[in-house]
Amino acid sequence: MAARPADADDTLLVALSAVVLPGRDAPVAPQDTAATLDRLELTGRTVILAGRDVGGRRLPEDPDERDRWVRGTTGAAAIPVVSFEPPPWDHHEEGSEAAAVARWDGLRVAQRAAWLITDRPEDVRPARGSGLRVILVGPRGQDQPLATRPDLEARDLADAARLLLAQDLFGSLPAG
Repeated sequence: MAARPADADDTLLVALSAVVLPGRDAPVAPQDTAATLDRLELTGRTVILAGRDVGGRRLPEDPDERDRWVRGTTGAAAIPVVSFEPPPWDHHEEGSEAAAVARWDGLRVAQRAAWLITDRPEDVRPARGSGLRVILVGPRGQDQPLATRPDLEARDLADAARLLLAQDLFGSLPAG
């Protein structure tokens, strides 16, 4: 892998909702989640973003309890968990998008992040506006306006990890 300068912004922000699958009783992580998150760590520091809820389940309010729940569910014992609520925005409301971009920018700067992996199409535009490169996980959205298209689309977290590893190894994004 190419060596990075010590001050490089190389953190990968991973939305918890892109990691877990909704379950009947509680969201669950696919069996390969811990291994996939370990692979992501090869491309840079990885941080899981956990909001107030995921997959229809309310997460603990206490940050330590939330952290334990995320780690227990994902099997990612060594990956930091950051409390972050994706900012809502309405493109019809003046100033709404700018406020959302500012929240993403604050997170990007605080975490020294370069990438966001999310399954929420509504995160794409403000996150990209903040300078983050975005991988959207889930079904491909052919009808997305150009301004809201992600940098890359992936089927799932494992596919996103493969794309980032290829980019890291070969220095350019794979076609697709």
